[in-house]
Amino acid sequence: MLIDSPPLASVTDALLLARHADHTVLVIQHDKVDKKLVKRSVAALRKATPNLLGAVLNVVDVRARRYQYYYYPQSDAATPAGPRPPAAGGGSAGKPPAPTEA
Repeated sequence: MLIDSPPLASVTDALLLARHADHTVLVIQHDKVDKKLVKRSVAALRKATPNLLGAVLNVVDVRARRYQYYYYPQSDAATPAGPRPPAAGGGSAGKPPAPTEA
């Protein structure tokens, strides 16, 4: 079941629902929300629930070409212990192959 709530900054309904949800995703409208508000919202959700999966950025005008892609890896404390499954194709995604000796 998917539950949509009012904006997190306007009322406390979203935090109350997040406490009871299996997983939570924060939806952020591109170019409409201040970064400080996003950081406060993420901090509030992390206090309310350990099940914050991430965020979705919507209403992005891809034709404007003003957007950039950033990748922020999770900290080691947040990732489960143990080996990670290999990336598709057997190599590490996004990393060049290690140099070999001739």
